Amino acid sequence: MEKLLKDVLTQVQQAEIYRIEEEALPVQFSNDQVMRVNAKKTVGYSLRIIDNDGRLGFATSTSLEREDLIERALLSAKYGDRTEICFPGETGPEVECCDPLVVKLTVEDIVKQGWEMVEILKKLDPALNYDLNLGKEIQRVKILNSSGLDVGYDRTNFTIGITSRAEDGFREFSDWDTYSKHFSFDQARLERFVKFHQLSQKKIKVKTGKMDIIFNSGASWPLLMRLAVGVNGQTINRGLSPLNDRLGEEIFNPQVTIVDDPTYPWGFASAPYDDEGSVSRRKSIVEKGVLKNYLFGLDDAIIYGEGAVAGNGMKKTLFEKGIDIKPATYVSNCILLPGEDTFEQMVKNVKRGIIVNGIMGGHTGNTIAGEFGLNIGSGFLVEDGEIKGKVVDAMVSGNIYDVFKRVTMIGNELHATQAVFYGYGYAPAILVPELTVAGSQD
Repeated sequence: MEKLLKDVLTQVQQAEIYRIEEEALPVQFSNDQVMRVNAKKTVGYSLRIIDNDGRLGFATSTSLEREDLIERALLSAKYGDRTEICFPGETGPEVECCDPLVVKLTVEDIVKQGWEMVEILKKLDPALNYDLNLGKEIQRVKILNSSGLDVGYDRTNFTIGITSRAEDGFREFSDWDTYSKHFSFDQARLERFVKFHQLSQKKIKVKTGKMDIIFNSGASWPLLMRLAVGVNGQTINRGLSPLNDRLGEEIFNPQVTIVDDPTYPWGFASAPYDDEGSVSRRKSIVEKGVLKNYLFGLDDAIIYGEGAVAGNGMKKTLFEKGIDIKPATYVSNCILLPGEDTFEQMVKNVKRGIIVNGIMGGHTGNTIAGEFGLNIGSGFLVEDGEIKGKVVDAMVSGNIYDVFKRVTMIGNELHATQAVFYGYGYAPAILVPELTVAGSQD
Protein backbone atom coordinates (compact mmCIF):
# COMPACT_ATOMS: atom_id res chain seq x y z
CA MET A 1 0.00 0.00 0.00
CA GLU A 2 2.86 2.35 0.82
CA LYS A 3 4.40 1.85 -2.63
CA LEU A 4 1.06 2.42 -4.33
CA LEU A 5 0.57 5.66 -2.42
CA LYS A 6 4.06 6.84 -3.31
CA ASP A 7 3.54 6.01 -6.98
CA VAL A 8 0.15 7.67 -7.30
CA LEU A 9 1.29 10.86 -5.56
CA THR A 10 3.71 11.52 -8.42
CA GLN A 11 0.61 12.16 -10.56
CA VAL A 12 -2.05 13.68 -8.27
CA GLN A 13 -2.56 16.18 -5.43
CA GLN A 14 -3.98 13.79 -2.83
CA ALA A 15 -4.64 10.08 -2.49
CA GLU A 16 -6.22 7.60 -0.10
CA ILE A 17 -5.98 3.81 -0.05
CA TYR A 18 -8.58 1.81 1.87
CA ARG A 19 -8.14 -1.91 2.44
CA ILE A 20 -10.63 -4.29 4.02
CA GLU A 21 -10.29 -8.01 4.66
CA GLU A 22 -13.53 -9.72 5.63
CA GLU A 23 -14.28 -13.15 7.01
CA ALA A 24 -17.83 -14.44 7.47
CA LEU A 25 -19.01 -17.65 9.10
CA PRO A 26 -22.83 -17.99 9.07
CA VAL A 27 -24.60 -21.11 10.31
CA GLN A 28 -28.24 -21.81 9.49
CA PHE A 29 -30.57 -24.18 11.33
CA SER A 30 -34.03 -25.18 10.19
CA ASN A 31 -35.96 -26.78 13.04
CA ASP A 32 -33.62 -29.41 14.45
CA GLN A 33 -31.19 -29.64 11.53
CA VAL A 34 -28.08 -27.75 10.49
CA MET A 35 -28.94 -26.67 6.98
CA ARG A 36 -25.93 -24.66 5.88
CA VAL A 37 -22.48 -23.49 6.91
CA ASN A 38 -21.00 -21.00 4.48
CA ALA A 39 -17.53 -19.70 5.35
CA LYS A 40 -16.00 -17.07 3.09
CA LYS A 41 -13.12 -14.63 3.01
CA THR A 42 -12.65 -11.59 0.77
CA VAL A 43 -10.12 -8.78 0.37
CA GLY A 44 -10.74 -5.46 -1.33
CA TYR A 45 -8.86 -2.22 -2.03
CA SER A 46 -10.19 1.18 -3.01
CA LEU A 47 -8.12 4.07 -4.28
CA ARG A 48 -9.45 7.63 -4.12
CA ILE A 49 -7.50 10.46 -5.67
CA ILE A 50 -7.84 14.19 -6.16
CA ASP A 51 -6.10 14.95 -9.43
CA ASN A 52 -4.22 18.07 -10.38
CA ASP A 53 -7.44 19.70 -11.59
CA GLY A 54 -9.09 19.11 -8.22
CA ARG A 55 -11.36 16.32 -9.45
CA LEU A 56 -12.19 13.24 -7.40
CA GLY A 57 -11.44 9.81 -8.84
CA PHE A 58 -12.24 6.34 -7.52
CA ALA A 59 -11.23 2.79 -8.41
CA THR A 60 -11.34 -0.59 -6.68
CA SER A 61 -9.60 -3.93 -6.91
CA THR A 62 -9.31 -7.25 -5.14
CA SER A 63 -5.52 -7.09 -5.41
CA LEU A 64 -2.75 -4.51 -5.43
CA GLU A 65 -1.19 -6.49 -8.25
CA ARG A 66 -3.66 -4.90 -10.67
CA GLU A 67 -1.35 -2.55 -12.56
CA ASP A 68 -4.26 -0.53 -13.94
CA LEU A 69 -5.62 0.61 -10.54
CA ILE A 70 -4.00 4.05 -10.77
CA GLU A 71 -4.93 4.34 -14.42
CA ARG A 72 -8.59 3.63 -13.69
CA ALA A 73 -8.65 6.12 -10.80
CA LEU A 74 -7.15 8.80 -13.09
CA LEU A 75 -9.76 8.04 -15.74
CA SER A 76 -12.52 8.30 -13.14
CA ALA A 77 -11.17 11.68 -12.00
CA LYS A 78 -11.22 12.98 -15.55
CA TYR A 79 -15.00 12.82 -15.40
CA GLY A 80 -15.36 13.28 -11.65
CA ASP A 81 -16.71 16.17 -9.61
CA ARG A 82 -14.48 18.95 -8.43
CA THR A 83 -13.87 18.87 -4.70
CA GLU A 84 -12.16 20.90 -2.02
CA ILE A 85 -11.85 18.10 0.52
CA CYS A 86 -8.60 17.29 2.25
CA PHE A 87 -8.13 13.72 3.37
CA PRO A 88 -7.93 13.67 7.20
CA GLY A 89 -4.76 13.03 9.17
CA GLU A 90 -6.04 13.04 12.77
CA THR A 91 -5.59 9.90 14.88
CA GLY A 92 -8.75 8.56 16.52
CA PRO A 93 -9.64 7.02 19.88
CA GLU A 94 -9.68 3.38 20.82
CA VAL A 95 -13.15 1.91 20.39
CA GLU A 96 -14.48 -1.37 21.78
CA CYS A 97 -15.38 -3.08 18.52
CA CYS A 98 -13.30 -6.27 18.36
CA ASP A 99 -14.10 -9.18 20.67
CA PRO A 100 -11.32 -11.81 20.85
CA LEU A 101 -13.96 -14.41 21.71
CA VAL A 102 -15.74 -13.81 18.41
CA VAL A 103 -12.43 -14.03 16.55
CA LYS A 104 -11.75 -17.43 18.12
CA LEU A 105 -15.22 -18.88 17.50
CA THR A 106 -15.09 -22.01 15.35
CA VAL A 107 -17.85 -23.64 13.34
CA GLU A 108 -18.17 -26.17 16.14
CA ASP A 109 -18.61 -23.40 18.72
CA ILE A 110 -21.37 -21.71 16.73
CA VAL A 111 -23.12 -25.00 15.99
CA LYS A 112 -22.99 -25.89 19.68
CA GLN A 113 -24.58 -22.58 20.64
CA GLY A 114 -27.25 -23.18 18.02
CA TRP A 115 -28.01 -26.66 19.35
CA GLU A 116 -28.39 -25.24 22.85
CA MET A 117 -31.05 -22.87 21.53
CA VAL A 118 -32.70 -25.68 19.58
CA GLU A 119 -33.01 -27.85 22.68
CA ILE A 120 -34.69 -25.05 24.63
CA LEU A 121 -37.10 -24.31 21.77
CA LYS A 122 -38.05 -28.00 21.43
CA LYS A 123 -38.94 -28.14 25.12
CA LEU A 124 -40.95 -24.93 24.96
CA ASP A 125 -42.94 -25.94 21.87
CA PRO A 126 -42.24 -29.32 20.18
CA ALA A 127 -44.40 -28.35 17.19
CA LEU A 128 -42.55 -25.08 16.50
CA ASN A 129 -41.27 -24.55 12.95
CA TYR A 130 -38.46 -22.02 12.72
CA ASP A 131 -35.30 -20.87 11.00
CA LEU A 132 -32.33 -20.01 13.20
CA ASN A 133 -29.25 -18.16 12.00
CA LEU A 134 -26.07 -17.49 13.95
CA GLY A 135 -22.91 -16.04 12.51
CA LYS A 136 -19.73 -14.14 13.05
CA GLU A 137 -17.90 -11.58 10.93
CA ILE A 138 -14.37 -10.24 11.19
CA GLN A 139 -13.24 -7.09 9.39
CA ARG A 140 -9.65 -5.90 9.23
CA VAL A 141 -9.38 -2.35 7.94
CA LYS A 142 -6.36 -0.27 7.00
CA ILE A 143 -6.44 3.34 5.77
CA LEU A 144 -3.43 5.14 4.32
CA ASN A 145 -3.53 8.63 2.83
CA SER A 146 -1.43 11.55 1.67
CA SER A 147 -2.18 13.57 4.82
CA GLY A 148 -0.07 11.16 6.87
CA LEU A 149 -2.87 8.94 8.15
CA ASP A 150 -1.67 5.36 8.53
CA VAL A 151 -4.10 3.44 10.72
CA GLY A 152 -5.71 0.05 11.02
CA TYR A 153 -8.30 -1.59 13.20
CA ASP A 154 -10.18 -4.86 13.54
CA ARG A 155 -13.93 -5.12 14.02
CA THR A 156 -16.03 -8.17 14.83
CA ASN A 157 -19.76 -8.82 14.67
CA PHE A 158 -21.89 -11.61 16.06
CA THR A 159 -25.50 -11.98 14.98
CA ILE A 160 -28.46 -14.12 16.03
CA GLY A 161 -31.73 -14.18 14.11
CA ILE A 162 -34.72 -16.48 14.58
CA THR A 163 -38.01 -16.64 12.67
CA SER A 164 -40.98 -18.89 13.33
CA ARG A 165 -43.15 -20.14 10.50
CA ALA A 166 -46.79 -21.06 10.07
CA GLU A 167 -47.88 -24.37 8.53
CA ASP A 168 -48.05 -22.72 5.10
CA GLY A 169 -44.42 -21.57 5.45
CA PHE A 170 -45.10 -17.87 5.93
CA ARG A 171 -43.30 -15.94 8.65
CA GLU A 172 -45.03 -15.57 11.99
CA PHE A 173 -42.64 -13.90 14.46
CA SER A 174 -38.98 -12.85 14.36
CA ASP A 175 -36.31 -11.78 16.81
CA TRP A 176 -32.88 -10.48 15.82
CA ASP A 177 -29.85 -8.84 17.41
CA THR A 178 -26.27 -8.01 16.51
CA TYR A 179 -23.25 -6.68 18.41
CA SER A 180 -19.48 -6.54 18.04
CA LYS A 181 -19.17 -8.90 20.99
CA HIS A 182 -20.42 -12.41 21.59
CA PHE A 183 -23.84 -12.77 23.22
CA SER A 184 -26.68 -15.26 23.53
CA PHE A 185 -30.47 -15.39 23.70
CA ASP A 186 -31.28 -16.45 27.25
CA GLN A 187 -34.18 -18.64 28.36
CA ALA A 188 -36.46 -15.65 28.97
CA ARG A 189 -35.92 -14.28 25.47
CA LEU A 190 -36.65 -17.64 23.87
CA GLU A 191 -39.77 -18.00 26.02
CA ARG A 192 -40.93 -14.60 24.77
CA PHE A 193 -40.25 -15.71 21.19
CA VAL A 194 -42.37 -18.85 21.59
CA LYS A 195 -45.13 -16.91 23.36
CA PHE A 196 -45.51 -14.48 20.46
CA HIS A 197 -45.38 -17.32 17.94
CA GLN A 198 -48.25 -19.01 19.75
CA LEU A 199 -50.18 -15.75 19.91
CA SER A 200 -49.72 -15.52 16.14
CA GLN A 201 -51.96 -18.54 15.63
CA LYS A 202 -55.01 -16.37 16.26
CA LYS A 203 -55.41 -14.02 13.28
CA ILE A 204 -57.33 -10.78 13.80
CA LYS A 205 -58.48 -8.09 11.38
CA VAL A 206 -58.98 -4.55 12.66
CA LYS A 207 -61.08 -1.64 11.50
CA THR A 208 -59.63 1.51 9.99
CA GLY A 209 -59.23 4.21 12.60
CA LYS A 210 -57.00 5.67 15.29
CA MET A 211 -55.11 3.22 17.54
CA ASP A 212 -52.26 3.33 20.04
CA ILE A 213 -49.07 1.88 18.57
CA ILE A 214 -46.13 0.25 20.32
CA PHE A 215 -43.18 0.22 17.94
CA ASN A 216 -40.90 -2.59 19.07
CA SER A 217 -37.14 -2.36 18.46
CA GLY A 218 -37.38 -4.34 15.23
CA ALA A 219 -39.92 -1.89 13.78
CA SER A 220 -38.12 1.31 14.79
CA TRP A 221 -35.72 1.64 11.88
CA PRO A 222 -38.19 3.34 9.48
CA LEU A 223 -38.63 6.08 12.09
CA LEU A 224 -34.89 6.49 12.73
CA MET A 225 -34.13 6.32 9.02
CA ARG A 226 -36.47 9.20 8.20
CA LEU A 227 -34.84 11.37 10.84
CA ALA A 228 -31.40 10.41 9.51
CA VAL A 229 -32.47 11.44 6.00
CA GLY A 230 -33.61 14.76 7.43
CA VAL A 231 -30.23 15.46 9.06
CA ASN A 232 -28.12 14.02 6.23
CA GLY A 233 -25.69 16.67 5.07
CA GLN A 234 -26.52 16.06 1.43
CA THR A 235 -30.24 16.64 2.05
CA ILE A 236 -29.43 19.73 4.12
CA ASN A 237 -27.08 21.17 1.49
CA ARG A 238 -29.72 20.77 -1.20
CA GLY A 239 -32.28 22.62 0.92
CA LEU A 240 -34.69 19.68 0.84
CA SER A 241 -34.95 18.83 4.53
CA PRO A 242 -37.74 20.04 6.84
CA LEU A 243 -34.91 20.50 9.36
CA ASN A 244 -32.96 23.10 7.40
CA ASP A 245 -31.94 26.05 9.61
CA ARG A 246 -33.55 24.53 12.70
CA LEU A 247 -30.56 23.66 14.87
CA GLY A 248 -31.33 24.55 18.48
CA GLU A 249 -35.10 24.19 18.04
CA GLU A 250 -37.24 21.77 20.04
CA ILE A 251 -38.62 19.39 17.42
CA PHE A 252 -39.54 16.36 19.57
CA ASN A 253 -40.86 15.46 23.00
CA PRO A 254 -38.18 16.24 25.64
CA GLN A 255 -38.14 12.51 26.49
CA VAL A 256 -36.50 11.84 23.12
CA THR A 257 -32.72 11.72 22.67
CA ILE A 258 -31.28 10.21 19.49
CA VAL A 259 -27.55 9.94 18.83
CA ASP A 260 -25.26 8.71 16.10
CA ASP A 261 -22.48 6.96 17.96
CA PRO A 262 -19.66 5.08 16.21
CA THR A 263 -17.89 4.87 19.60
CA TYR A 264 -20.79 2.99 21.24
CA PRO A 265 -19.16 0.05 23.09
CA TRP A 266 -19.68 -3.14 21.09
CA GLY A 267 -22.10 -1.61 18.59
CA PHE A 268 -22.26 -3.44 15.27
CA ALA A 269 -21.06 -0.33 13.40
CA SER A 270 -18.59 0.89 16.02
CA ALA A 271 -15.10 1.82 14.79
CA PRO A 272 -12.41 4.42 15.53
CA TYR A 273 -12.73 5.89 11.99
CA ASP A 274 -15.35 6.18 9.33
CA ASP A 275 -14.64 4.84 5.83
CA GLU A 276 -12.91 8.10 4.83
CA GLY A 277 -10.48 8.06 7.74
CA SER A 278 -12.29 10.75 9.73
CA VAL A 279 -12.14 10.29 13.49
CA SER A 280 -15.25 8.75 15.06
CA ARG A 281 -17.22 10.98 17.41
CA ARG A 282 -20.51 10.60 19.22
CA LYS A 283 -22.98 13.15 17.90
CA SER A 284 -26.30 14.07 19.47
CA ILE A 285 -28.84 14.41 16.69
CA VAL A 286 -31.71 15.25 19.01
CA GLU A 287 -31.03 15.89 22.70
CA LYS A 288 -34.02 16.03 25.03
CA GLY A 289 -36.17 16.98 22.07
CA VAL A 290 -33.83 19.68 20.70
CA LEU A 291 -32.19 19.36 17.27
CA LYS A 292 -28.44 19.51 17.86
CA ASN A 293 -26.50 18.29 14.83
CA TYR A 294 -26.56 17.33 11.18
CA LEU A 295 -24.44 14.44 9.86
CA PHE A 296 -21.66 14.87 7.31
CA GLY A 297 -19.14 13.02 5.24
CA LEU A 298 -16.10 14.95 4.00
CA ASP A 299 -17.67 16.36 0.85
CA ASP A 300 -20.96 17.38 2.49
CA ALA A 301 -19.05 19.03 5.37
CA ILE A 302 -17.02 21.17 2.95
CA ILE A 303 -20.16 22.26 1.10
CA TYR A 304 -22.01 23.11 4.34
CA GLY A 305 -19.11 25.11 5.75
CA GLU A 306 -18.69 26.42 9.28
CA GLY A 307 -19.88 24.10 12.06
CA ALA A 308 -19.88 20.93 9.97
CA VAL A 309 -17.94 18.01 11.43
CA ALA A 310 -17.20 15.03 9.17
CA GLY A 311 -17.22 11.47 10.45
CA ASN A 312 -20.14 9.83 8.67
CA GLY A 313 -18.56 8.96 5.34
CA MET A 314 -19.60 5.33 4.87
CA LYS A 315 -19.28 2.70 2.15
CA LYS A 316 -22.86 1.68 2.83
CA THR A 317 -26.47 2.40 1.83
CA LEU A 318 -29.80 0.85 2.80
CA PHE A 319 -29.37 -1.71 0.05
CA GLU A 320 -25.68 -2.41 -0.37
CA LYS A 321 -22.26 -2.12 1.19
CA GLY A 322 -18.74 -3.02 0.21
CA ILE A 323 -15.50 -1.93 -1.32
CA ASP A 324 -17.16 -0.79 -4.57
CA ILE A 325 -19.36 1.78 -2.78
CA LYS A 326 -18.09 5.35 -2.82
CA PRO A 327 -18.16 6.89 0.67
CA ALA A 328 -21.18 9.09 1.31
CA THR A 329 -22.96 10.47 4.36
CA TYR A 330 -24.69 7.69 6.32
CA VAL A 331 -25.32 6.75 9.94
CA SER A 332 -23.11 4.54 12.10
CA ASN A 333 -24.97 3.30 15.20
CA CYS A 334 -28.17 5.38 15.17
CA ILE A 335 -29.48 5.03 18.72
CA LEU A 336 -32.73 6.10 20.34
CA LEU A 337 -31.68 6.23 23.99
CA PRO A 338 -33.78 4.13 26.38
CA GLY A 339 -36.26 5.44 28.92
CA GLU A 340 -37.52 3.95 32.15
CA ASP A 341 -40.61 2.01 31.07
CA THR A 342 -40.83 -1.76 30.73
CA PHE A 343 -42.50 -3.38 27.76
CA GLU A 344 -45.09 -4.89 30.11
CA GLN A 345 -45.95 -1.42 31.46
CA MET A 346 -46.47 -0.16 27.93
CA VAL A 347 -48.85 -3.00 27.08
CA LYS A 348 -50.87 -2.41 30.24
CA ASN A 349 -51.26 1.27 29.28
CA VAL A 350 -52.90 0.42 25.96
CA LYS A 351 -56.69 0.26 25.89
CA ARG A 352 -56.82 -0.64 22.21
CA GLY A 353 -53.76 -0.70 20.02
CA ILE A 354 -51.18 -2.69 18.09
CA ILE A 355 -47.68 -3.90 18.96
CA VAL A 356 -45.73 -3.50 15.71
CA ASN A 357 -42.85 -5.97 15.72
CA GLY A 358 -42.00 -6.08 12.02
CA ILE A 359 -42.90 -4.04 8.96
CA MET A 360 -42.71 -4.21 5.17
CA GLY A 361 -41.92 -1.30 2.87
CA GLY A 362 -40.11 0.77 5.47
CA HIS A 363 -37.99 2.58 2.87
CA THR A 364 -40.85 3.71 0.64
CA GLY A 365 -42.82 6.96 0.57
CA ASN A 366 -41.74 10.56 1.11
CA THR A 367 -38.90 9.79 3.51
CA ILE A 368 -37.44 13.31 3.34
CA ALA A 369 -40.69 14.77 4.68
CA GLY A 370 -40.77 12.13 7.42
CA GLU A 371 -43.95 10.49 6.14
CA PHE A 372 -44.51 6.75 6.44
CA GLY A 373 -47.09 4.15 5.51
CA LEU A 374 -45.93 0.82 6.87
CA ASN A 375 -47.46 -2.56 6.13
CA ILE A 376 -47.55 -4.43 9.43
CA GLY A 377 -45.78 -7.72 8.74
CA SER A 378 -45.83 -8.78 12.38
CA GLY A 379 -48.21 -7.04 14.76
CA PHE A 380 -50.37 -7.94 17.75
CA LEU A 381 -53.68 -6.54 18.90
CA VAL A 382 -53.83 -5.23 22.47
CA GLU A 383 -57.15 -4.67 24.24
CA ASP A 384 -57.41 -3.43 27.81
CA GLY A 385 -53.74 -4.19 28.41
CA GLU A 386 -53.86 -7.79 27.10
CA ILE A 387 -52.39 -9.20 23.90
CA LYS A 388 -55.15 -10.92 21.93
CA GLY A 389 -53.57 -12.25 18.74
CA LYS A 390 -51.83 -11.41 15.48
CA VAL A 391 -53.07 -8.51 13.38
CA VAL A 392 -53.28 -9.21 9.65
CA ASP A 393 -53.87 -7.04 6.60
CA ALA A 394 -53.21 -3.71 8.28
CA MET A 395 -51.07 -0.62 7.77
CA VAL A 396 -49.97 2.17 10.10
CA SER A 397 -49.20 5.64 8.78
CA GLY A 398 -48.05 8.98 10.06
CA ASN A 399 -45.09 11.35 10.15
CA ILE A 400 -42.05 10.93 12.37
CA TYR A 401 -42.04 14.63 13.25
CA ASP A 402 -45.46 14.05 14.79
CA VAL A 403 -44.64 10.61 16.24
CA PHE A 404 -41.64 11.78 18.24
CA LYS A 405 -43.56 14.78 19.55
CA ARG A 406 -46.40 12.63 20.84
CA VAL A 407 -44.50 9.60 22.18
CA THR A 408 -45.66 8.93 25.76
CA MET A 409 -43.51 5.99 26.89
CA ILE A 410 -39.98 4.84 26.00
CA GLY A 411 -38.76 1.36 26.90
CA ASN A 412 -35.76 0.57 29.04
CA GLU A 413 -34.22 -2.15 26.83
CA LEU A 414 -32.12 -1.51 23.72
CA HIS A 415 -32.03 -4.01 20.87
CA ALA A 416 -30.71 -3.79 17.34
CA THR A 417 -32.99 -2.81 14.49
CA GLN A 418 -32.37 -4.03 10.95
CA ALA A 419 -33.06 -1.88 7.89
CA VAL A 420 -33.70 -3.86 4.70
CA PHE A 421 -30.50 -5.97 4.70
CA TYR A 422 -28.25 -4.53 7.39
CA GLY A 423 -28.28 -3.29 10.94
CA TYR A 424 -29.32 0.35 11.30
CA GLY A 425 -29.07 1.14 14.98
CA TYR A 426 -30.44 0.37 18.43
CA ALA A 427 -33.79 1.31 19.91
CA PRO A 428 -36.16 0.50 22.75
CA ALA A 429 -39.90 0.03 22.29
CA ILE A 430 -41.90 3.26 22.19
CA LEU A 431 -45.61 3.94 22.71
CA VAL A 432 -47.34 6.49 20.48
CA PRO A 433 -51.07 7.16 20.97
CA GLU A 434 -53.70 7.55 18.29
CA LEU A 435 -51.91 6.83 15.01
CA THR A 436 -53.85 6.11 11.84
CA VAL A 437 -54.35 2.42 11.08
CA ALA A 438 -55.83 1.18 7.82
CA GLY A 439 -57.49 -2.14 8.55
CA SER A 440 -59.39 -4.75 6.53
CA GLN A 441 -62.27 -5.53 8.88
CA ASP A 442 -65.65 -4.53 7.44
